[in-house]
Amino acid sequence: MVFDVDDTISRFYREEEYAEHRDDPNWYELLPLDEAVVDALDELAHLPGVDVAWLTPWAPNQDYLDHLINGARLRGRLAERCVPWIGKPDKAWRLRSLLAFAERYHPRALVWADDQAPRKAGQRIDERLDIPRLVIRPHRNVGLTVDDVHRVRSFIDDH
Repeated sequence: MVFDVDDTISRFYREEEYAEHRDDPNWYELLPLDEAVVDALDELAHLPGVDVAWLTPWAPNQDYLDHLINGARLRGRLAERCVPWIGKPDKAWRLRSLLAFAERYHPRALVWADDQAPRKAGQRIDERLDIPRLVIRPHRNVGLTVDDVHRVRSFIDDH
């Protein structure tokens, strides 16, 4: 399972929410999380054969990722490794990095949740990796939902 942070694990604030929080100290560091979703994903991460990786601009390296995971919001949940960036962050860096990471580790199946996953990500994964895959593009103001977690669980059970 490969996750992004912004707009995926943590949803993007709606305009009215920015207005509510803009005077809070360090409000921009808040991660609005659906705790039930994060807990359910963490349960999936502990299933045999399931690993977690993070592909996010929040974590250009493992130190940043460790700080995020072990911080007050994630509290050690979904702990794993950072997907190294391939090239500079441009329009195609996410998919390029994901494919290189998967080619290195040879997963039996792949789940990628990222609101900015390219529309043809599934097709490109099929062409390069030829493994079962599930790509989820959550709405930025919602993030991953319990229904998405059920889809991931079904996919894991099937593969």
